[in-house]
Amino acid sequence: MNVLAVFLAVATLAHAEDLSTTATSNQKYIYFTSDGGPNGGTPHVLDAALEADIKMTFFVNAENLDLSSWNPRLEHLNQKSIQRMVFEGHAMGDLSFNHMVHNSDEGQSNPINTYRNISDIDYFGAMNVRPLVRFFTGKKIERQQFGRVVITMSKLVRLPHTDHWRVNMTNGDVIKHNCHACTLPKASNDIAIEIADELYNRGRSVFGWDVEWQSNWGRGLSTTYQEFMEKVVKFKKGFLATKGGPNKLVVLTHDHGFINNREDAEQYVSFFKAAKAAGFEFRTLDTFHSD
Repeated sequence: MNVLAVFLAVATLAHAEDLSTTATSNQKYIYFTSDGGPNGGTPHVLDAALEADIKMTFFVNAENLDLSSWNPRLEHLNQKSIQRMVFEGHAMGDLSFNHMVHNSDEGQSNPINTYRNISDIDYFGAMNVRPLVRFFTGKKIERQQFGRVVITMSKLVRLPHTDHWRVNMTNGDVIKHNCHACTLPKASNDIAIEIADELYNRGRSVFGWDVEWQSNWGRGLSTTYQEFMEKVVKFKKGFLATKGGPNKLVVLTHDHGFINNREDAEQYVSFFKAAKAAGFEFRTLDTFHSD
């Protein structure tokens, strides 16, 4: 058994002790997720979550922890953000090691030819989890906190640029959804579907999203919190469907929107408070299957 497998076995036991809080069937839940971090915008997202006292799920790319060759200051900031995610009680998921940038002709991740071969699956799992295990080994971190890092990174997966779902629910239902227009051309999206299927067969929960709060790279959010709250209310009233049923809403956001716009993170705080006032409870995706 390899080192990561041992860590995962121990972590599963530790994490099980930390999921004792059960949900009620009539409660409305928001799973607020943020992709692509850690990056320069992540501290502002963490500050907003801390101020509003909510927990999020961050889908991360471990490549961002080692930037010493070109931006050691950002590397230090990203490492600090990863530690904050853990110590402040958030969950982390696997967004691939490098957001599939290795397949980009422009050197930036984009939805064109994001997936080129089934071997792209290798960028998930151990390639993205091991750097985090190495980073936290030797750090002052509690057993349960460390366990949660390993188990959620090893179980919760999101494919960059694709709203594919493969989630087993505790009631026996299976959520399966493909977004055929997310990644182009069709051949690339077909590979993404094949990767999602194989990750699911390996025991992963593959999550997409129900609604995206869009942002512009480094320039903040594209809509106000009031406008986004209007969308959320439509889900609550059943006017719009969600993948996990009427009481669960998965929100997609991106850290990078706040790289140069800290002020817009206050929109998050206002939304968190408004959603709570409307009766929503914020949860992390490691409880989604049983909520």
